[in-house]
Amino acid sequence: MATVEGLIKIKTSKLISFSEQQLLDCSTNGGNQGCKGGWMMNAFDYICQNQGITSEESYPYQQMQETCDTQINKVATISGYQMVPKNGEEALLKAVKNQPVSIALEGHGQDFQFYNGGVFKGDLEILSPMQSPLLDMGQ
Repeated sequence: MATVEGLIKIKTSKLISFSEQQLLDCSTNGGNQGCKGGWMMNAFDYICQNQGITSEESYPYQQMQETCDTQINKVATISGYQMVPKNGEEALLKAVKNQPVSIALEGHGQDFQFYNGGVFKGDLEILSPMQSPLLDMGQ
């Protein structure tokens, strides 16, 4: 959600906290499993297909998956998204210059699991599934 929140802030100058609960409850197609995890692309697809997402204030986080509320007021939307190719460092740097970028990392290795700060220098693979979601921002 931070990627979409950042993008909307850049485009409108308004910082809106969007509803993670709406994604937990409603974005269940294509492999998303509520509190058990999911794919960021499916969340983006849901926002596009649903023609928007509501605010955290209107649909607050409940710490569990509930029934999808389809009668909510949508406060923002995205028209689509693009994938940066795996190991596409130049494409990632170009994308980060324009807007926040969602990335996912393979977080099963011990180097990553025991990382506690500073510049990470271990082996890491950038993946599509939301194993360890991060937000990459730049200027």
